[in-house]
Amino acid sequence: MFATPTSSRCRWAAARPRRFRRSTSRAVTAILKDPAPHIGHIYNLTGPESADLDHYARVFSEALGRTIRYRDAPISEWNEKLRAAGLSEHVVHHLTVMTELHKQGRYDRMSEDYLKLTGETPTSMADFVKLHAAEFTRPSRFGAGP
Repeated sequence: MFATPTSSRCRWAAARPRRFRRSTSRAVTAILKDPAPHIGHIYNLTGPESADLDHYARVFSEALGRTIRYRDAPISEWNEKLRAAGLSEHVVHHLTVMTELHKQGRYDRMSEDYLKLTGETPTSMADFVKLHAAEFTRPSRFGAGP
């Protein structure tokens, strides 16, 4: 499982797999259809739950039928794995900043913004993992395989 080195609470959204890009696109489309009422507004497009990464490891374990553990890796070790995987320094820096913000609890929030914009309920982590189980069983380029 691709996880940031943080032990704070967070909600799923950071990695933006295809399903979440489509979800985000729906929210953006709703705004662009009639942008005037959205000027000056900030929307938090969150999932339906906010939990720590140990919780999400349990969700992955249950959905995939195998043990997944969250490990709070030192940031330097994690950054080296990201670089070894070919990520640019810009992306490594961006992910590091997001990790620090997670540690500070800056992403620990939930909203109904997605529901209000699209009329759809956000996908839960458990449902997302079940829908994409095959994608989580292939070896990862980040060194964590099945």
